[in-house]
Amino acid sequence: MKRMMTLATLNQSSAHERMRAIHRIRTSGTVDEGMIALLLDTLGHDSNANVRLVALEALAAHADVPGAREGLVQSLDRQESPLVQLALTDVIVRLNEKQAVGHFRRILQQKDLNDVVRTRINDSLKILM
Repeated sequence: MKRMMTLATLNQSSAHERMRAIHRIRTSGTVDEGMIALLLDTLGHDSNANVRLVALEALAAHADVPGAREGLVQSLDRQESPLVQLALTDVIVRLNEKQAVGHFRRILQQKDLNDVVRTRINDSLKILM
């Protein structure tokens, strides 16, 4: 029931309501793979960068749940917001997730990549390798 309520709230038009729903997931104590999937979907597809950042924080707090780490790495390829890219890079380095190296290299090939993001990814590659 709680999951259905959260899903309904995540589909709200208000970014504020979506962030509140994510906060409820993060503080609920028990997060299952279904909730991780909801958070990953939000991180990958929400139109609001702030909502994606809140989803990223929740995912980072529950990185021990199966699928969370891999989902974080996979979401690297879908992020266009420099703020989200920077935050995601920091989380991946903090988790020491070496699977991200190939994703980071692909991102560095983008010609229009923000210079700050490029520098942070280069620094992150040095740490992870």
